[in-house]
Amino acid sequence: MITGNKLCTLYCVKFTEFSVVSLESFTFTRTPRDPKIVVEGVSVSLVWTYKLESNERIQEVSFRRQKSGQMETRIATSTRGSSIFVFNRKEFTAAYIARRSSRSATLVVRNVNSNEEYTYSLKVKYSDGVRSKYPRSSVSVIVVGKYCVFILYIYIYIKLSFCGLKKSPKCGLYLGVRTCETHG
Repeated sequence: MITGNKLCTLYCVKFTEFSVVSLESFTFTRTPRDPKIVVEGVSVSLVWTYKLESNERIQEVSFRRQKSGQMETRIATSTRGSSIFVFNRKEFTAAYIARRSSRSATLVVRNVNSNEEYTYSLKVKYSDGVRSKYPRSSVSVIVVGKYCVFILYIYIYIKLSFCGLKKSPKCGLYLGVRTCETHG
């Protein structure tokens, strides 16, 4: 038999468990591949998508960057549900594009060079009306020169040639199904 005092204790524990589940409902549904390998001289889009519950509201979204052993730097911030970002430094407006909607946030790194090898983070501040939470997701960007990509293409071409695959003159695709085996 449950007395009034025990019933109250059970009810309070259930309420606490429900509150914790409710606060942890924000989730990233898609994040950039980590690490993100980028060819020097091109622009790259880092896209995060997320899901909020009906009682949750975004208060702030910020993009940040950090090199190993250095302080984190805020790139841009969007507040109070606005899709407009304010950049932290004037030079960031030329190097980055920041966008967001109710379900995603995108940071475009323009004309990537070797100096852009950072760990980029998306930090979201959201509230369920009771407490604020600060989930974060990060991706490391590795920049490779065009010369490295050329070497990689040569390696793939040699590997495919060794396997006996032939390039179709019509569509440029490699035709045939063979597996490469090492011959001792």
